[in-house]
Amino acid sequence: MFSNYLKLYFLVSSLIISFVGSINYIIDPLWYGKGNKLNGINMPFNERLTKTNLYLKNINKYDCLIFGSSRTTLLNAYSLKNNNCFNYSFSAGRIAEFVKYAEYVKEKGANPKKIYIGVDAFNFDATKIEYDITISKPKPIYKSYLFSLDTLWLSTKTILSKKDFFRFYDDRFKVKVFADAPKYQPQLVEHRAQNQDNCYLKSISDYKN
Repeated sequence: MFSNYLKLYFLVSSLIISFVGSINYIIDPLWYGKGNKLNGINMPFNERLTKTNLYLKNINKYDCLIFGSSRTTLLNAYSLKNNNCFNYSFSAGRIAEFVKYAEYVKEKGANPKKIYIGVDAFNFDATKIEYDITISKPKPIYKSYLFSLDTLWLSTKTILSKKDFFRFYDDRFKVKVFADAPKYQPQLVEHRAQNQDNCYLKSISDYKN
């Protein structure tokens, strides 16, 4: 009786793991492979991890890196003809993070000839500086896709077209904007710093790094 129970347990467990792994492999929400095989739409759920996955897989292909926040993700790396650039920008990216990620991929063998860096004003706002930086290091694919319900949730959101952002990546991992995204209405705003002490000057040395 106990033996039959164990057989049933392992059978059900194997079916569940196979189902979860198959869905995650097809949708590939963490970009271990070639991305979403269902419709070619890759959502930017965790760009720190997904772009690290994608870059390390093709690290020798690129001689140029682009770092920046979500604004810089919209830069088309293919338009830079003199180099083969990888756009390593991610949502809410800060200069201190770019330094850490650059050091991390350098340890993995990255040796770009050129680096472009987006400059955002919030990197000089002392009230918004974050000091605790953790690199989103990729796990082995079997851990992320076979045994992760969190990853399955990301796959499900992709299948159901649940949009957390108005941008997405196509089958070449080139960023695009959904057709129903709100139209940008630029406005000029005059802003003067109330307290010069709030300017975080260490960011200058981070940009040099």
